[in-house]
Amino acid sequence: MPTKTDSKSKHRSAVPKMGEPSPDNHSMKALLVRMDERWSRIPESERARIPMDGAMNLDHYLYGAPKVTE
Repeated sequence: MPTKTDSKSKHRSAVPKMGEPSPDNHSMKALLVRMDERWSRIPESERARIPMDGAMNLDHYLYGAPKVTE
């Protein structure tokens, strides 16, 4: 039967030490590299057409709702 200290020490071994990369850092870096590669394939003329307020005005661009201005 495991004791409380057994479960704590088991949990601590899964947590990276300060300064060590976490397992998620590798997958996050791979994702960012893939996104950067795909972004670089979009011609500059097309990138210029992407609205800078796309997140704030998502409903406007998708459904034609009035634009939000701040």
